Amino acid sequence: MTRPGEAEGIKGAVHAVSGALALAMSLYNSVAYSERAEKRLAVQSLFYGLLWVWETRQSWQHWSHQRIEK
Repeated sequence: MTRPGEAEGIKGAVHAVSGALALAMSLYNSVAYSERAEKRLAVQSLFYGLLWVWETRQSWQHWSHQRIEK
C-alpha cells in the first residue's frame, strides 16, 4: 500500500483505467436502453456515468498532485 504523495502517477493511471471501463459500460447501457427501454438499463447508465465522473476527478487529483511535488 502506498502512502499519500507516493506513486501518484500510478494511482492516477489506475483511476483512468477504471474511468474508461465505467464510460464503456455507461455507453453500452445507454445503447441497450435505446433499443429495449428497460428502466434498469437507464439506471445503470446513469450510475456508470457518475462513476466515470468520479474516476476522472480522482485521476486529475493524483496527476496534479504529482506535478506540484516535482
